[in-house]
Amino acid sequence: MSAARTSPAVTSVATLINTPTGFPARPVAMLAIAIVSEVVATMLLKACDGWTHWKLGLASLSCYAFAGLLLSFVLQRMSVGIAYGVWAGAGIALICLASAWWWGQSLDWPAMLGLGLIVCGVALITLKSSVVLP
Repeated sequence: MSAARTSPAVTSVATLINTPTGFPARPVAMLAIAIVSEVVATMLLKACDGWTHWKLGLASLSCYAFAGLLLSFVLQRMSVGIAYGVWAGAGIALICLASAWWWGQSLDWPAMLGLGLIVCGVALITLKSSVVLP
């Protein structure tokens, strides 16, 4: 029997996360890519208009799946509490900004202040916290 083969894309992603050079920068970079993928997925979900435009809905599901795949690799090297905190905070901030830009949704001063606090919190965790790695 022949050994099971892995697709080149999965092998490349696994090699990227498991390479010791650049540690811990690679998990942080992969988390950033996962967050952007999730934001794109959410924007596509809004654009699919209740699955009226089903192709956009399928694209959204693909982006969510890709984000989940990347997050699973990130969690091998980063604590789940920190990864999810950064994911949630950055995701909220990016979704608010993207929806204001793309959909014309407005942000009042409390929303902008809250987004500023989220950005400061995410920056503090990723730049100064020693608990990023398990």
